[in-house]
Amino acid sequence: MYTRTIHFVRASWQGDTVDSEIAAEFWSAVTEAQFIFGKDVVRALEAIKDRAIEISVSKRMISATPPEEELKYVYSMRDHQQWFSQAEEPITKVFRHYLRLH
Repeated sequence: MYTRTIHFVRASWQGDTVDSEIAAEFWSAVTEAQFIFGKDVVRALEAIKDRAIEISVSKRMISATPPEEELKYVYSMRDHQQWFSQAEEPITKVFRHYLRLH
């Protein structure tokens, strides 16, 4: 589950589109987490999921809005991607307790 999450985080900040296989594996991990891990991991995965949804919505809105309104969605998408670019270390810390990562 940790590996699937890290792959998704990396894919989310490296491009505007996440490979469907990586996304499907991550969504599965989010669903499974509540049965395997504590609330700390579940909250972290939910935060990742919410930001990924925001990127997806922003991307769709860019193509559906007039040019003068596109920038707010571009900035929103880039802000979330920036967050993803710095998320690997905090996510690793959340999982460390469960995976005995050193």
